[in-house]
Amino acid sequence: MGPVAELVLAVDETGGLFDGYELKLNSYDLGVDIELRDAVQQ
Repeated sequence: MGPVAELVLAVDETGGLFDGYELKLNSYDLGVDIELRDAVQQ
């Protein structure tokens, strides 16, 4: 087996793409999805 990485996701509930949009617990929006893709690509 090759190297293993651990990625911890800490979502800011008030950090949604739109002002006033709160993220629900254990959920994410497109902005978080983009950040996750960038992390995986690196």
